[in-house]
Amino acid sequence: MSPHIFDDSSPAELEGAALLQRHFVRLDAAEARCDAFEVRVGSLLDGDDHATAYDPISHQVRFLLVAAFDHIGTFTRSLHDHGMPGVAAYPLVRAALESAVQVLWLTTGGTRKKRVFRALHRVWDAASLSDVALRHLNPQLPSQLPGLRTRLDELLSAAKVTQRSLDGNHPSMTDIVIDAKPPGWSHTFEPIDVWRLCSSMAHGNQSVARALLEHRLIGPTTDLGGTFMVTTSYQVMAAFVGVLVEVIEAALDDQDRLNK
Repeated sequence: MSPHIFDDSSPAELEGAALLQRHFVRLDAAEARCDAFEVRVGSLLDGDDHATAYDPISHQVRFLLVAAFDHIGTFTRSLHDHGMPGVAAYPLVRAALESAVQVLWLTTGGTRKKRVFRALHRVWDAASLSDVALRHLNPQLPSQLPGLRTRLDELLSAAKVTQRSLDGNHPSMTDIVIDAKPPGWSHTFEPIDVWRLCSSMAHGNQSVARALLEHRLIGPTTDLGGTFMVTTSYQVMAAFVGVLVEVIEAALDDQDRLNK
């Protein structure tokens, strides 16, 4: 972190900035690991791919990880070029975390049937949402859903996933984040905590902002309040990014497990 970007000399913030830099090193290593990954013929993941041939699980995982690194990379570039964003860092951390936990959710299904259903249900849910939106944009656009549904049902049948239907509600992001917590997680600060707090910041929740942000009074006060200088703490952000790093590394570990 260059001196002109980071000028807070408090011990806690210096420690937070140093820890954040160590997290970025781990993220660089994780991204390199992601880039080098290839599906091994005959592995469980290879079998999962054939069972989800419309949008193979490994392809979904790859795009999710690319998205996670892109989101957190945007934050790191902004931090190094312009300093810590006051609010915008939180939605980027949340978006990266959402992508990473979906990798865990897809790859830790337990049985192939469960993984296949999750992957194909995710495809159907996303296609249904985009179909509606695109036809609002262009009412003349023909729906692609009937043909897609036929193909997805064929894949479900071939995988002998007969006890579940794509018509059921897709799990919410809240449920996915809770369900996909890395196994053996020993920290009291959990992925769902990071997701909820970052979501609140993205939605402009001032109660959460007052709890998370550093603030200093810079003007007179009235019965209704005052004017404050507000900044994001490096120490707080290091804690948030630390959780993200562990989730990404766990997602890569689980991808490797399926690839053995």
